[in-house]
Amino acid sequence: MLLVLPALAQGVCLRTKSTEIQIDQEGCFSSVQVEKKEILGAGKYPLLTIGMDNQLLVPVKMESNDSILQLRMSDGGRSRFTISAK
Repeated sequence: MLLVLPALAQGVCLRTKSTEIQIDQEGCFSSVQVEKKEILGAGKYPLLTIGMDNQLLVPVKMESNDSILQLRMSDGGRSRFTISAK
């Protein structure tokens, strides 16, 4: 089961029985825990990076609404993700 819960500062928290993933308001992973052990090192880890015209496009803002995450990318483009439980 996957739960999508609001987190601090408009980020989101995705949870399963053994895993918790937090994504911040800029669209970067802020925490990944498996069996309550943090596995993410220090740094910025974008949820999505796109290579285009010899540039890397990264998210600059994330918005969430129910089961949809929308990222605004560094070039002004947008990417949408739908989260569902299986």
